[in-house]
Amino acid sequence: MGTDGWAPLAKALTALIDHNDGRPLSKSADDIGSADRAATPRDDSHAAQTAITCADSSLRPDFERLDRDKSRVKAASPVFGAAWSTGVYLCYDWPFDGERTTLQVNADGAAPILVVGGTGDPITPYPGARHMARALGDGVGVLLTAEEEGHGTYPQNRCVKETVDRYLRTGRTPAQGTVCRGSMS
Repeated sequence: MGTDGWAPLAKALTALIDHNDGRPLSKSADDIGSADRAATPRDDSHAAQTAITCADSSLRPDFERLDRDKSRVKAASPVFGAAWSTGVYLCYDWPFDGERTTLQVNADGAAPILVVGGTGDPITPYPGARHMARALGDGVGVLLTAEEEGHGTYPQNRCVKETVDRYLRTGRTPAQGTVCRGSMS
């Protein structure tokens, strides 16, 4: 979303606080991404989030626990709790086992792997990208830093898009320490 999304967010929060109307805020959550939603087709990010979350967790609570957790979330956050509490239901019937351990990702000897991290990403924090690049091993993990606000810089940031596209087409990574400055619309 970046800083250009702050004004609509303030308007949506005002609607929630002053008029108890959460619809604009909910719509904003669905529209995170490109400033021009008409140019960006809807994606399957909710399905991806479910798959990733449930694969990363072995927690499969029963309905009794779900109701208890949902009540705790609502009590902890009277403003956002009702909307966010549905997340406790995410994996209750997921049919595959999940992991609770941190897997080794060392890939010594592999071809270079590009890791992209945004310094202002509130969902996948930048330190995680730095950690992943290091964990892949010397000469393997190559970190591309995007000095950008918001979640996801590809394809909105031109520098990131060109660098990732070149990597996917040719396997060539940028020099270690390459930084793409903010240029999202």
